[in-house]
Amino acid sequence: MKTNELPRLLSDFLLKELPVVRNQSSNTIASYHDTYVRLLSYFQDVVGIKPEKLKIRDLTAEQITEFLNWLESECGNSISTRNQRMAAIHSLFRHSH
Repeated sequence: MKTNELPRLLSDFLLKELPVVRNQSSNTIASYHDTYVRLLSYFQDVVGIKPEKLKIRDLTAEQITEFLNWLESECGNSISTRNQRMAAIHSLFRHSH
């Protein structure tokens, strides 16, 4: 996959993979969507990479860990919410390969 295909990947995952292929509920899709919005916001506000410039290669294990820590410390997310966010990101990565 090319490194600049993150927007298409997110769109395909949220609009096709989750509802059609995996038959996920609207609540699950909304939760995943919220995760990705928060991830894009984190990269823009904390890391300094605008969403349209964010590439898949920027989503390193270290950056994802920092994002999850940020959710907990700065956003007040509980451990279970943090783990749900991690599952949504993991699911997106499985879809991309």
